[in-house]
This record gives sequence, structure tokens and C-alpha cells, in this order.
Amino acid sequence: MTRIFTDGAEMKDTIFFSVCTGSVSTTTYASGVASYLFAYNHQNAYKSITAVSELYFRERVRINYAANASTQVAFRNISTNVADVTLDSLSRWIIRVGGVTVDTSLEVFSADTWYCIEVWLKIADAPNGRFVLKVDGNTVCDFTGDTNPGAIDTVDNLYWYQTGGINFYMYIDDLALNDTAGGSDDTWIGGGRITKITPDGNGSTTEWTGSDADDTDNYLMVDEYPLDSDTTYVYEDTTATGDLDQYTMTDTYVGTNRTVQRIWAECRARKTSVAAAALKIGFDTGASVNTDDVGTLMETYTIRNIGAEYTLNPDDAAAWEEADIDALEFVAEVG
Repeated sequence: MTRIFTDGAEMKDTIFFSVCTGSVSTTTYASGVASYLFAYNHQNAYKSITAVSELYFRERVRINYAANASTQVAFRNISTNVADVTLDSLSRWIIRVGGVTVDTSLEVFSADTWYCIEVWLKIADAPNGRFVLKVDGNTVCDFTGDTNPGAIDTVDNLYWYQTGGINFYMYIDDLALNDTAGGSDDTWIGGGRITKITPDGNGSTTEWTGSDADDTDNYLMVDEYPLDSDTTYVYEDTTATGDLDQYTMTDTYVGTNRTVQRIWAECRARKTSVAAAALKIGFDTGASVNTDDVGTLMETYTIRNIGAEYTLNPDDAAAWEEADIDALEFVAEVG
């Protein structure tokens, strides 16, 4: 698997980013229930990644002023912009390398309109560098040449920056990033959308305790979007390895004319001391329980806790179907 991240602001917080001065909109979004909002001058965010020299990126973007030269996305090495996507004064998309425009689209951006933009960036000296921009599936900018400004040959973070004034707004949604390591997810991402399903009842196993001091309605304790920190939650002792808490999920996914490309479990969690703690999250298909370690747990809610992405149903190695999604239970497990 070479998908680096997939995110759509569905948790209604900004923990996805490494640093973010923007916010979340629950009134304007491309899919799901939320998008990221950069309002007013200088609101920005960046997302750190493991350094790569070639990548494919997708997002949906909407800006309320057509000639707004905000950075729709930049690919950086530390604080140096290697390449970026923005608009010129005529509201045309432009792609830049090291701050210099290398191609300009014929197409014109319209205000208050959602666009799906995709980028292929390969950092290399001429003639091997590539920087291609697609908008709604159509190639609008295409540069072949030197995409290696100076001695910089990798990207280690993505950056978004709102340059407009007090009444300017930029929204982004449905973000995804691939590297080119091979195997899968190593090319154009396409126009996928993200749908969230959430707990709506007690599942097959209840072994954790809710913040209301019982285990009779734990699904209500975790149904918090955005997170309410330590107002409602479920908890378990780290010595209770293997203890599960499960929740049935809303049947909000509609499979008509859609293909499920991947699913993953996501939550917000923390530990209560400096001692090591492990958490696994995942799903129960009804035939198997599939959980994955979320990695490092912090003492604060500052990390996006996610399980592995599953592109196929692990029970039959076939594509996910709507009935499969409807049957899922979320699983939290003491690691």
C-alpha cells in the first residue's frame, strides 16, 4: 500500500494537520459532513509527511473570490516551496516551481464552485521533472522540465495558505496523497469522496466502561463529532489486554453508482499517564474481527488515531458492497 493519507474533515476537528490556524466548516463541504476552512488573511496549515520525490495528490477546493491567489496546495521541503498551485489575476490556474510560473491554464476558476484538483509532481532536473495539474479530471497544466529548485529533491510537507482579506474564504475537502512506491495507490487518485459512518448502538461485545460509570450505553459516550475532550468517553485499563468495546454503525452509506475503494477506522484517544499504552481499532464484519495498532498514544488529543486501510473485504478478498458496510461494527481493543 502506498496511500500516505486520506482525509475529509469528517471528525470536525483539525487534528489531521501538523499545524493549522484554520477551522472546520459544517455548512459548506464537498462531501460528507464537513470541510476545512481558511478564512481571513494568513490562515494556513501544513501536513508533515515522510519525504518523497514523486507524488500524486487530490483535493476538492472552493474559494469565494475568483482571483484569490491563495495557495490551493503547496509541496514544500521544510519551509521552502518546491511547487504550488494557485490562481493568477485573471482567475486562471497556474502551477509554479520555486515561485516561478511554469504553466497557465486556459480554464478559468469560478467563485463559490467546488473543483476536484489532482497533481502529479516528480522532482527532477530537466528533462525528467514533471508537474501536472488536473481539474475535474481534465489536464489543465502540464510541465516537463526542471522541477528541482536548487538542491531540493524531496517534499516533506504540504501547505495551504489563505492570502485574501477579511471576507475571503477557501475550503478544502476529500484530501488524498499517494507516493509511487509501487504495488497499489501509486498513480492518479481520481475523484473519490469520503463518507463517515458513526456509532448508533451497542455492538456484540461491551468490556470497557463509559464516562457515566456503566457499560450500558457506551455508543453514546463515543458519539462526539467534534470531540468533546473528556466530557464523554469510554475507557479501559491498559492491563486488560484484548478487552473489546464494539458499536453498531449508522447505515448512511448508499452504494448506488458507487464503488468503495477503501475503509478505515478512526477515533480520538489519549492515555492518562506517561506509561506505555497501546490501542487497536478496527471493525467486526460479522465473520471476523480486524483491528490494528494506532501507534503512539499521547496524553492529549493531538494525534489522528487511525487503523489500517482495507481496500477489500478481508473475509472474501472481494470488493466492499453496501451490505458489507451496513453490517460493520466499530471495534476498540486494548493492545
